[in-house]
Amino acid sequence: FGAPDDDTLFKLSTLALPSRGSDSQARLVDLVTIQRIDSKTGFDALLAEITGLAHQVGDLIFGPAGLVDQHSGSLLSALMKTFSQESVGIISLKQIHDAAEPERACYQALVLTQFKIDRWLRRGLVAGDYAARIVPAASMPIVEALGLRVGKDGRVRTEQPFMMEYDCSVSSGTNLYIAP
Repeated sequence: FGAPDDDTLFKLSTLALPSRGSDSQARLVDLVTIQRIDSKTGFDALLAEITGLAHQVGDLIFGPAGLVDQHSGSLLSALMKTFSQESVGIISLKQIHDAAEPERACYQALVLTQFKIDRWLRRGLVAGDYAARIVPAASMPIVEALGLRVGKDGRVRTEQPFMMEYDCSVSSGTNLYIAP
């Protein structure tokens, strides 16, 4: 990262199964790579950033799913409700794979944890054009699970990118269900 000709901002590498089946071997893949895709410099870059940010703010406020939705204001009210709560419940799957048969789980449970934002550090829109290259892996079908649109260049482009930085607390959780 940081080389003059490298636009990579973030890379997530992990072991993944390229296909399902007993003969499939996990391999290290760069599962998600996020890159800045605009290449303007100097004054042109500054002008493009300001123009792009102005369009994003307009879309965020007045767009079809914007904060000022002519129909119901649903996005604004949902965000206000979520971030003004004392905490937000998250239900997740806790799973431990069987050592003797790695394709099977020896323990599964649905767990409820409480997520709470303790302090906001920074938040806001991010100017610029960004895209993510997501490697297809049978063990982690991210694109399919999230219904993302992949462009002809094999990347998912961002729409209204934003950032949030905060301190948070997550409770240890409560088992809602343990599989027999």
